[in-house]
Amino acid sequence: MFELTWKFDDKVLAAYRDLATTAKAKVDTFVNGTFRQHIEQQVQNRLVFTPGAAESPLHWTPAKVQDKPPNTRWGYYSKQKAAYFATNGFGRGIPSVRSGALNRSYRVITTTQGIAIFNVAPYAKFVVGEYQQPFHRNTGWQLADPIAADILLQSVSFLADAWFDIMRLKPLT
Repeated sequence: MFELTWKFDDKVLAAYRDLATTAKAKVDTFVNGTFRQHIEQQVQNRLVFTPGAAESPLHWTPAKVQDKPPNTRWGYYSKQKAAYFATNGFGRGIPSVRSGALNRSYRVITTTQGIAIFNVAPYAKFVVGEYQQPFHRNTGWQLADPIAADILLQSVSFLADAWFDIMRLKPLT
């Protein structure tokens, strides 16, 4: 007959019991602290961007229906151009002066269910979003979605590396 006995140190078993009761709190603390800060730093480094001066003359978006006389030097009618001048630069004055509000409007939300990166400026969709206007693209504004997606994809490896630190039995030193 053969018998093998392996005794665990009481500290090891206590650490396992502690891990079972503290894991959720540790993960929540990490996700809403270090992880969120990491994502916010990536947003600052990669999404917050202001290009140089607007390219002149502006390439206004042509109206879908060309039922009015041309109002651009390229021989087409632009509702966008007409609205810009009719509303005094969409309410911001002419010429429009950048305030930096677009860059200050990025938000990051982290939970244990997911991550969100978005811009709360109502005009962001026209400058860096899905309805980006040609003159914003020509000026150098980058589409935010591909950059945000890359930040989120890279965060997966950050999470994987952190998992071992979060769950290890010894206190972080």
